[in-house]
Amino acid sequence: MYSAFCWSYAHLYTIKLIPDKMEPEIFTIPANWQELAKKLRTKYEHLTDADVKFVPGKENELLGCIASRLHMKREEVIKIINAA
Repeated sequence: MYSAFCWSYAHLYTIKLIPDKMEPEIFTIPANWQELAKKLRTKYEHLTDADVKFVPGKENELLGCIASRLHMKREEVIKIINAA
C-alpha cells in the first residue's frame, strides 16, 4: 500500500493508494452466456431478463447490475458465473 499527500483548501490529507484495487479486473463474458443466464435466473429467481441481458462492451455494467440485484460484490458474482 502506498500513501500520497495532497493539499486541498490548505488542508493536508492522505490518500491511500492500493495498487491491486485501482482498476477492476477485466472480465470476459463466456461464449455460452445465454445458458449461464438461464441458470442464474433459475437459481436467483428475482433476477430479470433485463438484469442478465448482455450487450457487448458493457461487461462491467452487467456485473454491476447482477451484483446490485443479488446484494453481492462484483468479485462474488464473477465467482458464481465461473462456477456455473
